[in-house]
Amino acid sequence: MRNVPQTVQAIQAAMTPGEVLTAVHRFLSSLTPAEVSCLPPGLLSFASGQVQELSHVAVELAQREILASSNGLNAGLLKDASTVLSTAAMRLALISVA
Repeated sequence: MRNVPQTVQAIQAAMTPGEVLTAVHRFLSSLTPAEVSCLPPGLLSFASGQVQELSHVAVELAQREILASSNGLNAGLLKDASTVLSTAAMRLALISVA
């Protein structure tokens, strides 16, 4: 089961990039195979945790969410994933300048 508020809270409390990535990976590993199939290919294998990479994927998910909401397809999942990844990107950016 996806627990977005708990994941966002863990990301916001993270003090290192590794902690951010651990929270993101924990969220992604909680998804069912059907949910995973709705996400962009390669999302589960990202390892670098670069702000640009996460930001790009978050925007792509938001775009997919808009399309899905008009079709009634998996909009909630895409919104959740977009929220988690955009929060992670913001947190990584803050950590990198600290």
